[in-house]
Amino acid sequence: MSSSVQRYFILCRQTSASAVNMLKVMNHRLVARVKQFQPITLACGTNLRKCHTSAKKDDSELPWQRDYYKYFLEIQTRFSDNDQYGHVNNATYYSYFDTVINHYLIKCCGLNTDLRTSNTVGFMVHTDCSYRTPVSFPEVALAGLCISHIGRSSIHYTVAIFPELSQQAPDGTSNKTEPGLGSWMDKVNFANHSLTACAVGHCVHVFVNTDTNRPVPLPDNVRASLEKISVEKQQKPTSDSKL
Repeated sequence: MSSSVQRYFILCRQTSASAVNMLKVMNHRLVARVKQFQPITLACGTNLRKCHTSAKKDDSELPWQRDYYKYFLEIQTRFSDNDQYGHVNNATYYSYFDTVINHYLIKCCGLNTDLRTSNTVGFMVHTDCSYRTPVSFPEVALAGLCISHIGRSSIHYTVAIFPELSQQAPDGTSNKTEPGLGSWMDKVNFANHSLTACAVGHCVHVFVNTDTNRPVPLPDNVRASLEKISVEKQQKPTSDSKL
């Protein structure tokens, strides 16, 4: 073998060894960075708000029972809510959460959502949902709402979806009521819906000024209405842990 060919193979082996060593170093650095990973933070004005990245608690700790909630709204499921498996798709539950939350904010708190006359907007900075059983069209689901914490500029909601027990009464007449009208705990007709939720979620609003994009205090009238359905000082009941 000529000397030039020998030098060529030696150079190839050296280059290959260098590439392998470089990959080892990169892999080591990547593993180290992953181990040092910190929870994601979201900038809200001058404050940093942590977005929960830790594992969820056992769902038996969540408030599945209906008597925990203070405000209710019947929601008519739509034909388009069902996915190919014949039940409401999991992502659609978040639209139900948005519906009952903003229904209460607008109807009961007097929140002005017209940006032509208001410079305050609520940003949803956190959502999560745990599921037990499905609902499907054409059910009329019952959304339950309460406030778990009221901050200076933030509102922490706990929301639950309760499935319909039956679409027909024993005498053959319809059990359904007209959805769209919110009700307080002592005025809602519970006969049509389960005592136990099929899904429980948490949402967090942070209200900011649209000009500065910084958090602003909640208006006094909004805060007063939120306190009516607050469970912040209420001890959570022991929920049924059976699936």
